[in-house]
Amino acid sequence: MNDIEDISRKCILTEGVAGAGKTTAAIDNVNQYLSDHPEKKDKVILLTLTNTGAKEIGIRTNHRINGNTMHSFCWALIKTQCAMKNRNIPKIVDETVSKKYMLDSIRTYCPNDDPEMVCRCISDIRLFGRSEAEYSKEIRDAYHHYLTRLQTNNELDFTRILEKAYVELQKPDVYRRYDGAYIICDEVQDFNPFLEWKIIDILRRRSDCLMLYASPSQEIYPFRGANYSLLRQMLPMDTERSILNESYRCVPEVVEVARHLGGEDASKMVSRLDSTGVSAKWYESANNSLSIRMLINSFDDISMRENLKPKDFAILARSSSQLSSTARKLEMYGIRTTRVGSDPDIYKSEPVRRFTDYLSIAFADDESCLDNIFCYPCNDIDEEDLIALRGAKRLTWKHLHEAAENPEKYDPAIVTRSKAILKYREISKTILESSRSDEEKICLLQDASGICNLLNEQLMFSDSRKIDRICSEINLHRSLKKYWEYLIDRISSDEVPEEGINLCTYHSSKGREWQTVFLLENENSTICKTAQDMTVSRNVAYVACTRAKRNLLISTETQTGYPTYFDFMKDKRRVWYQ
Repeated sequence: MNDIEDISRKCILTEGVAGAGKTTAAIDNVNQYLSDHPEKKDKVILLTLTNTGAKEIGIRTNHRINGNTMHSFCWALIKTQCAMKNRNIPKIVDETVSKKYMLDSIRTYCPNDDPEMVCRCISDIRLFGRSEAEYSKEIRDAYHHYLTRLQTNNELDFTRILEKAYVELQKPDVYRRYDGAYIICDEVQDFNPFLEWKIIDILRRRSDCLMLYASPSQEIYPFRGANYSLLRQMLPMDTERSILNESYRCVPEVVEVARHLGGEDASKMVSRLDSTGVSAKWYESANNSLSIRMLINSFDDISMRENLKPKDFAILARSSSQLSSTARKLEMYGIRTTRVGSDPDIYKSEPVRRFTDYLSIAFADDESCLDNIFCYPCNDIDEEDLIALRGAKRLTWKHLHEAAENPEKYDPAIVTRSKAILKYREISKTILESSRSDEEKICLLQDASGICNLLNEQLMFSDSRKIDRICSEINLHRSLKKYWEYLIDRISSDEVPEEGINLCTYHSSKGREWQTVFLLENENSTICKTAQDMTVSRNVAYVACTRAKRNLLISTETQTGYPTYFDFMKDKRRVWYQ
């Protein structure tokens, strides 16, 4: 990378505690930059690690700028390169498939070795910057056989997306596209120095400004290669640094707990909110059933005192199994729960609505649905291009035929999409007229629509799984047509699903907040073999407790104990016998 000329002008690092407003500051900087330089809208790049964070950025900038995860940014770059070089776009394989490929390679070249050990060695090479020369020839052969298999099949796993983008970015015709870019990266403490940061560093060398936002005590992904201490050493010597110690989310009583759990940065954390006069509480119960009773009693007490609704509460645990058990027991007492990240009404979700539009085209030949599916999901089709095709009116089959028959007149994305929908219309009629079962028909219609492939190309795997789920429910209905009518009724229904107490793992809670948070802690879930394990475990607890805006309650059980880093709360312990 030494041959890449460094024309960067500024690198700014902002470190802040949880709730300090780092994302708000980032968005304010973007909005200010766009106000001062509206002509540079296409030069602004906002990067984060999670889809939740990327979506939040888009909402809070009124979609003037779309947030990207590192993977979605790199995937878009790869697809652009494939289109420009007239190469086939690779297929992304999920973790299940990549694991199978890896084990096949290990069995071939390391038949006498422990597969998990070999997997860890290969992860060390890919995620932690270890040299291949440190490992045996057999392990190196297994690793290269795995990569060759991906390349032969024109496939990429999630790590390979980043590796491939890094290779592409080193080409002059690619990295020069980012000259004068304004780049903002959030959640930098969880960036991998050997993957994400290498990509950011190339962009930095061509940018007008690189702004980094990090929270050291929220570093919780070292198993993915996150190493903030190392990453800080890689920053340019003239990096400007600032620190945000004030929390605008948590009351002083919650901040008091956070200061003990976090690292050096958290030790200076202060709250900008008024005290509630109610300190964080630690309840110790003899068993899980008593813990649940404590949660219910506390829920009732706080609800009445502060007039809160179930959606204002969250129960956080370190594992999904803990949450599942808790949900079952709460439901026995008539307490409704909502799993964070799940769709309370999957039938009203965007992917299901759009798939129902595809079915409407198949069953009713309803061209009024064309506008809904033409640009879903986003296919790089600008509104101006779409207007050039249909004018001020809605899309019709006539417009699609016009684009398909006169490709030289329209943008390639318009032509490709038109042909795909026309092909679906033709194939769907054949499917519906066939003698296949309804289960087979709906699966074939799903494949013919290509909607899941479009979603997966944009790394929207959870959305494609929603479509898979509704397709699996066809056997609950008398016919495919009846199911289609049922979907339309559900989508048009005004019923709002009742919201319950939120259930969430510690890791998934990152970036979220609630008025009241219950933590389900036990020592068995935080067994630490190394000092790093202890640091990560404390950081995860810090993330979880700082999700609470007003009330924080920690529950442990006497038979499982509690992590030693909660010793500071011994004077707050309350033994629950009721």
